Amino acid sequence: MRTLHLFNPGHDEALSAHTPYYTDTRAAQALARALWDLPTLWANLGDEVLSLDGLRDFHRWQAFDAIAPWGWDAALWHRLTKYGAPSSLLPDAEQIETIRTLSSRKTAVKLLECLDKPDGVCSTFAYTWEEVEAFVRTHGEAVAKAPWSSSGRGIQRIEATPTLASRRRVESFIKKQGGVSVEPFFHRLTDFALEFTAESDGQLHYEGMSLFLTNAHGAYVGNLVADDDTLCKQLHHFTLDTLQGLKSQIVTHLSPLLRNKYMGPVGIDMMQFEAQGQIFTHPCIEINLRRTMGHVALSLRSRLQAGVRKALFTLSPARQAPPTATLLCGQPEVLAAWWIPQAS
Repeated sequence: MRTLHLFNPGHDEALSAHTPYYTDTRAAQALARALWDLPTLWANLGDEVLSLDGLRDFHRWQAFDAIAPWGWDAALWHRLTKYGAPSSLLPDAEQIETIRTLSSRKTAVKLLECLDKPDGVCSTFAYTWEEVEAFVRTHGEAVAKAPWSSSGRGIQRIEATPTLASRRRVESFIKKQGGVSVEPFFHRLTDFALEFTAESDGQLHYEGMSLFLTNAHGAYVGNLVADDDTLCKQLHHFTLDTLQGLKSQIVTHLSPLLRNKYMGPVGIDMMQFEAQGQIFTHPCIEINLRRTMGHVALSLRSRLQAGVRKALFTLSPARQAPPTATLLCGQPEVLAAWWIPQAS
């Protein structure tokens, strides 16, 4: 099976826009141009990687059995159709809409209800400001999130006594996207995720654990590349047995939600947080029905050599990369992916 890979980093924004005529922001376009060859890190022998700009002059559709983008959305579907991609290589319009519906944070709210979690960890989906305000009265300081957003956007922290500015921003989310997910605010310590691949019949195949770094604004910085055992040891009271139990619960409860609706990469974002002097694990912050940087990090595990148990996969221009960094792909003068071995 020969696959054509595309990196479309504006996917989450396109889901939010909900129109086939969406045009990526300048930031997303710059990212797509700088890292267009990112899929070379997981593509199989015989596959091909194409830039989004290259679609305009591409005509060899018949040479491929499948198209694998970073994520499927109406804007990419429209673009591929416009440039001649045959329907046999594309999801249909109903599947595209289903993927968007399932990508809503409402799905994460449903999954969290089914998982074992610490006291106080909860979420709800609210359709009015009054519902949001009632949640805050019960739980204190909270976070409201638009159903579709990316890289820390579409998120509003709400004070225990909400300000007018917070209310207006949350009401804007509700007006534009129909509602918001709401959860208590926690002091985040570590971000991590479990990565899966979903089959059309709902089966979820576990691919591995990922531990990622973000900046103060929630934007992605990099991933620690290591085996599951090493990554578990980076967390507080989190063992391989803990991982196995969490993985089993996710497979049990997420599979029915995806069955006959979605196939492809799935990432479940989680975190550890501190409350009252103790550290707890939040088992479902977000569900990504697309490839994630965690999946990319997993594809790099094979590069770990004897004596090097972990490495850092990071995105930065060359001027910010340390001397020990090895270029993986991208445009070093703008933005590139780097491999940096770490001391064990």
